[in-house]
Amino acid sequence: MKNIKDQVKLALGLVLLSVVIYCINYAIFKDAHHIFMFLTEDLAFIPIEVLFVSLIIERLIARREKKHVMEKLNMVIGLFFTEMGTDFLKICVDSDPNIETIRSNFFIDFKWTKNDYIRTRKVVKEYDHKLDISKIDFSEVRNLIHEKRPMIIRMLQNQALLEHDTFTELLQAVFHLDEEFCVREKMGMNFEEEPDHLARDIERVYGFLTFEYLEYMQYLENEYPYLFYSALILNPYDQRDYATIKESVTKLYSEACSQK
Repeated sequence: MKNIKDQVKLALGLVLLSVVIYCINYAIFKDAHHIFMFLTEDLAFIPIEVLFVSLIIERLIARREKKHVMEKLNMVIGLFFTEMGTDFLKICVDSDPNIETIRSNFFIDFKWTKNDYIRTRKVVKEYDHKLDISKIDFSEVRNLIHEKRPMIIRMLQNQALLEHDTFTELLQAVFHLDEEFCVREKMGMNFEEEPDHLARDIERVYGFLTFEYLEYMQYLENEYPYLFYSALILNPYDQRDYATIKESVTKLYSEACSQK
């Protein structure tokens, strides 16, 4: 309310200042004709000024602010994958009995284009993210996400996440999974008791995580090639040993740099 009163006072003050200046002009030059002529010209130009400010300048400012917000959001997503996302995805990939049907789609490299990411997103959308319960180490999953619980809570409180619904859904799915583990611990239940429910919660995270992983890798490739290089070495879909992967990625990175 106080802010509105201040704005009204400011507006009245500016109008009064204009009246005073016009009065001074008339007192000096005694030419009302020119005063009203220039006044009407200024008034006629106001709609054009409003159009220019509202449709052009405000849009440019909004676009710049949105870009700034998305940059911050991508930093948050990068932190998530660095701290736990990549490790969680590897657990899911290793527990997926049908992973060989789509594994080759995730052999991302420096030659990938926008169309490659679009094609792989279609594969992810149609894929049934089912896991083999017998291959899931529930204690490992619990420890991974429980250690990062404070980080997940802080991320959920980040207003920038309102710009990214799918990542918010991923965090909510991870948080719900952590809650399920906590409930079982409080009830003195073993994680292996009633494993189907936990498996479904992990599968939900797996589905969101796969999609966000593609978004994350595309962002790194476009904006931070040196971080993209490291992410390729840690690709959870690549089963080769670390030395072989690093040698291959380094070679591809050198070829990509030489072509630029």
